[in-house]
Amino acid sequence: MKASSTSELFEWDKQHVIHPMAPVGSDSTVVMAEGDGIYIKDTDGKQYLDGASQLTCTNLGYSQKEITEAVAEQMNKLSYANSFFGNCNRANIECSRKLAQLAPEGLKHFFFTSGGSESIDAAFRIARTYWRNNNKHNKFKIISLYHSYHGVNFGAVSATAWRNGIFAAGVQPIVPGFLRIPSYYCYRCAFDATYPDRVYTTAHNNER
Repeated sequence: MKASSTSELFEWDKQHVIHPMAPVGSDSTVVMAEGDGIYIKDTDGKQYLDGASQLTCTNLGYSQKEITEAVAEQMNKLSYANSFFGNCNRANIECSRKLAQLAPEGLKHFFFTSGGSESIDAAFRIARTYWRNNNKHNKFKIISLYHSYHGVNFGAVSATAWRNGIFAAGVQPIVPGFLRIPSYYCYRCAFDATYPDRVYTTAHNNER
């Protein structure tokens, strides 16, 4: 089933699609249809320069032949294989091996996820598991910055404080053990201090 026009796509979108960070049934502004290099086109043929690389996940550009051919080849061989309980597959192993050769010394094990929010949640779990396995049960707090963004999964949104924590407002209570501290961004200092004099003065007074 294909829509006959952009307006019909907009209507179907309102009826059936849930968008992160937008009310269900709200109006969308553009329907993306294709991409090439650093450009994307909508269903009306208008071209845009994608300076944000979507959510920074298409930083190698669109329609890269080498990438699309490799993806198609793997999909034809094995489209999915879980890695639970020691299960493994060739693509995962070979990719991990290559990453180990490229990464700085000491980084040789890799955990694959499907996106940024899931990666943040995985990092939290790894950190807490590490300290628990080392009998440091009091080391569980996660510290993030005010006005920060880390994702929309339950753990990631618990660390996200952008726009006064609006992303977590509808899912309270959030995961316990998350703390926030002011940003080091001097241009919009949380203490209205000026660099460097008042910053050093404030730090000196706090030490007293």
